[in-house]
Amino acid sequence: MYKSRRTIFGFLLALVLILGVLPEFHVRAEGSSQTYKVGADDHTQWKSMQDGVFQYAAGSMKIEGAGLQGDAAQADVPAGTEITITLTPGKDCVLRSFMVNGQSIAVAGMNTNGTSYIYKTKVENADLKFEPSFDTSGGNAPGPNPGTGNNICFRLEGDGIFANNYTTWKNNKIEIYIGIGDTYQTLDQWLGENKISVDSVNGAEYRVDESVDTVKVYVLNSGSGKYMIQGAGTSEDTAVTWTEKRTYSIQVDKERITITWGYDSKTYGEDAYLEHGTARIIQINDAAPNTNDSYGNNAGDNRGGNLVVQPGDKVTVELKPDYGYQLKGVSLNGMSLAAAKDVSTFTFTMPNTQIHFKGIFEKAEDTVDTSAAKEVTSASISNGANAAGSGNLQLTVADSTGYDMTAAQQKVTGAVSAQAVEMDLNQIVAKGDGTNWETKITEFTNPITLSLGINNYDANYDYVVVRDHNGTTTALPTKVIDGKVTFETNQFSTYVIVKKEKTTAGISTGGSSHEDSKGNDNNSSDAQPAATQAVTQELDVVPKTGEGIATYVMEIMLLFGGILLITMGILLNLPCKTERSSV
Repeated sequence: MYKSRRTIFGFLLALVLILGVLPEFHVRAEGSSQTYKVGADDHTQWKSMQDGVFQYAAGSMKIEGAGLQGDAAQADVPAGTEITITLTPGKDCVLRSFMVNGQSIAVAGMNTNGTSYIYKTKVENADLKFEPSFDTSGGNAPGPNPGTGNNICFRLEGDGIFANNYTTWKNNKIEIYIGIGDTYQTLDQWLGENKISVDSVNGAEYRVDESVDTVKVYVLNSGSGKYMIQGAGTSEDTAVTWTEKRTYSIQVDKERITITWGYDSKTYGEDAYLEHGTARIIQINDAAPNTNDSYGNNAGDNRGGNLVVQPGDKVTVELKPDYGYQLKGVSLNGMSLAAAKDVSTFTFTMPNTQIHFKGIFEKAEDTVDTSAAKEVTSASISNGANAAGSGNLQLTVADSTGYDMTAAQQKVTGAVSAQAVEMDLNQIVAKGDGTNWETKITEFTNPITLSLGINNYDANYDYVVVRDHNGTTTALPTKVIDGKVTFETNQFSTYVIVKKEKTTAGISTGGSSHEDSKGNDNNSSDAQPAATQAVTQELDVVPKTGEGIATYVMEIMLLFGGILLITMGILLNLPCKTERSSV
């Protein structure tokens, strides 16, 4: 009987240990799986989507490997997963560009399958967002196309020069070089040798002789025009090779000049990473920005912006710094900014070069002026972003001569003396040329914290700050630290610093408390009222990041398991003693 009970006791011990350890194993296993967001970038909007297939106006994109189901545009995908993207232009359309996390992928270097382009990648240490751009090709069939099946064929496309007009291309000093075997010649030369012919009936399609199985092609721009080339290399070393007998496309488009910025280093690249502020293009030539160009149609959203702008256009842009930052200067990428009437708004003339908004804001401090206040020796501001979401604050403190302080003193029991001051608060946003936009602030929602140094401070008395705003007087909860009164406020007009008899408990009926520097955690300029500190202490007991609920469940189970084991041990011991005494 005793052995049987020992067996039961051992079983219960093992059960408790297993139940206690399993949650910990679960937490560790759960934390070892890293996933990333994979899906379509909504910078270019699609018409519809279903099970990872996104239908655009002029083509489609299929995302395989991410497990997209239904109308989900993104999914959490484990690191190491292979992703395949299939891009298929619609009829009489062409794939203009393809971007991954805002970075352009060379379409000419992608594999093809019939009329589709194939792109493969792997989920590694970042989210993946895919963005294709399809467009019509001027009524001509896009490449790649099935072709005749017996010949390598190609078309001349794009908006850079009149499509399918080889003569116009040559007149603009854009030449096409074709490599057949070991020989490179211009398209004109191959046409003269009848190695390549033109099928004018089929929309100016160029056909290579049926006996040719491999063709290499590049486009050389020796003129002054700037173009973007797709479907061909730019030199003999980078020539694109065609081996399948179907129709290809050589596309030459006008080079787009863009204004670009992003709020991370991935969306539009590290060189367009805008920190500590935001940007927004308001007007181009005093009209709404053109957002119809697929190469750049974002005038500004929560991810950044990328907008095609023609050189010489007048651009009106909002460059808004975060609180605590200001614009560095009036020159960006060599262009001059002219401050407009509205705050943070500038105009400039678009140069013939790409513009990236990067590193244009710098750290700046709030300013205070107490020179006109005899009884206030210093002032500091905390939580200033509550009053101004952009730029900095400027606080001016001056004596309020002639102000009747009777009502303010009546708000404080034991008042001895008082001093009235006017406090003006302004938002300061720099124009970059040494001048500022200044906006007077009188009221706002969430309070800021002010700390005022008192002249001839007497530690034998308490101090209470009374605010008079639009005729309403309010005694504010006040804390005194090292001769400075600290209080919260969200209204600016007249303030009265009331000196009062100290109460025996150290807390006056006027709502003040007194501390020395030891009670301020060595941070007097950011001192918070006592109520705020109490809330902070309460919040500190909340589990920190990484302390999952499973950890607490495990501890509770182990605790109850231990209690159960102790109880069972006592119960098992009692009968044993009874059995031995009866022998």
